[in-house]
Amino acid sequence: MSNQTLLALIFVVVCAIGALFMINMGPTIFNAVSDLTIPPSHVRGSAIQRNQVLYTLNYNQQNAVIEIINHAIPLKEGGAKKSKTPPGFEKLIIYRFNAPNIEIIPSGFVGDNLEFSAPQLRQNGYFLEVSAGVLQDLLPQIYE
Repeated sequence: MSNQTLLALIFVVVCAIGALFMINMGPTIFNAVSDLTIPPSHVRGSAIQRNQVLYTLNYNQQNAVIEIINHAIPLKEGGAKKSKTPPGFEKLIIYRFNAPNIEIIPSGFVGDNLEFSAPQLRQNGYFLEVSAGVLQDLLPQIYE
């Protein structure tokens, strides 16, 4: 085998190893995770504050709320410009094991979807949950 052929073969093998590495490790290294992702296994508990009283969510309610919040979409600065219905609660607190608590502060319902801010996850930004009324129906069950 000539010297040039050997160098070409080494180059092809190194490129193949690099491609396999990127295929397997790419999602881990270059993960474009949303600003608002809360793994349910990292949540110690949650509560909703209404009229200065905290109401604890049960396990099923907590998982449903976290799932809805994880699918929320970020809004541009200032939030939605549409008219908003008052949410009926002051804030939702998510207690985590090894991280600071997350306070979800509602700004109102836009249609059936809640617009909120979560300063611990995104400074000066708003989110809109897209559950099409599931969260709006779930919240009164917690504090009534």
